[in-house]
Amino acid sequence: MTIAPAPYALITPEGDLTIGDQAVDFRDLLGPEGAARVPLRSYASVRGEWAGWVNDCSLLNGMPHNVVGSLVLLGFGGVAQPYAGPVVLTGWEWGYGSELRPLRVEQIDAIRALHADARRAADLDDSPSPTPGWVVEARKVAAEIRAMPTPGITFGVIS
Repeated sequence: MTIAPAPYALITPEGDLTIGDQAVDFRDLLGPEGAARVPLRSYASVRGEWAGWVNDCSLLNGMPHNVVGSLVLLGFGGVAQPYAGPVVLTGWEWGYGSELRPLRVEQIDAIRALHADARRAADLDDSPSPTPGWVVEARKVAAEIRAMPTPGITFGVIS
């Protein structure tokens, strides 16, 4: 389950989007700590299942918050929280023997469109949006993501 069939999408902490066209071990894109899957919703207009992937220790390791990636994951039904470091999206088949799949053309188109609006919401692009209402609301979320502190781990002593 470690090899991501092409294509996949990578969103950097700076907000840039790359559509990968070759199979890679997507964990290499996230970092050595481990990959955590972010479940995403399936939509009638976008055939196929998909998943988001993040470094499971990115916040604890002080990676920069990925505002655009967090907004894209949220827009596709991911949990509302700040994600840090790179974000990878792949196709996904859920069930017994769950496995990665290539992203479909419809999914890539949806990722590109939402990524463009997420960049507008993060004030990285000032071009007009086809969905200005979403951008206005997402700007509020982007400000919260930027301001959220990095969580720490508290170890208790058992006596």
